Amino acid sequence: MSALRGCIAAFVGLVGVACGDEEVLAPLGGGGAASSAGSTQEASSGVGGLGMPDPPEPTVREVFQRDPFGNVAEARNLLWDGDFEWESAFGDQYGWLEKNQFGLRQPLAGGECRSGIKCARLGALSTLTGMALSSATSPLYASVWAKPDGVACDEIKVSLFTEGLEANEPAVFLEAPEVDATGWCHFEGIAAQRRDKTYLLVALPAPGASAVIDDAVVRVATAEDAQRSFPRRFSPPSARDVEDVEEAREAVRRHRGPREGAPDPARAAFERWGRGEGRKLLRPVAPAAGGPR
Repeated sequence: MSALRGCIAAFVGLVGVACGDEEVLAPLGGGGAASSAGSTQEASSGVGGLGMPDPPEPTVREVFQRDPFGNVAEARNLLWDGDFEWESAFGDQYGWLEKNQFGLRQPLAGGECRSGIKCARLGALSTLTGMALSSATSPLYASVWAKPDGVACDEIKVSLFTEGLEANEPAVFLEAPEVDATGWCHFEGIAAQRRDKTYLLVALPAPGASAVIDDAVVRVATAEDAQRSFPRRFSPPSARDVEDVEEAREAVRRHRGPREGAPDPARAAFERWGRGEGRKLLRPVAPAAGGPR
């Protein structure tokens, strides 16, 4: 019993020493920070004891928190799928057309995206057309983020255009400032009210470049939006810009309205089987004479 009391006393003494007021715990990856007041003062002297701050530790990892449904804070987004979260290879119709066809050629998933966990990579000389609704009584605010690779922000062309029964309004081109600290360009602007359906077009006419596109929004402009100052285009659209808009309009006309989806080989095989084509009917075999019945 006395030996047990001695062990307990020794353990309490060790805990008291370890938890003293002068104890300083180093952060993760701190490179051996001091464990006492004296050594802390020595470490704070910096490089060579000249009072200069120590160089920052290299980044080990980055932690992101993303909603799998994208930018859900924008509850009034008029785009079908501004965050590419509903993109599916099995969808007959979808909220985006890439180079005038449904479906994404280079879908992305993970930390490379800006909102949610899915986005799209736009290749050189290609376009993305997002389908949205319009407002006949209010202007529209539009916004989209692009992370360029080998291209400047102003070489990515973002515009709003309409297509429908009414006369098509001129396309409105959105501008973006330079790349921010995270490597993203934010295109935004306001377009006048329109009666026809609105489409958001992102084009990358620069050869040998690419860009990640994500977090696209088209919504009714608020009073605060009207008071803001957005970057404006000082030169008229180029011939290539106008051509991209017209090609996107033509693609929208082709895909607008009900249409038959692509042929489904599995459904066609099932229908042939239902008609008896290619089936082998199994007939009962008569038992041999004198055999068991």
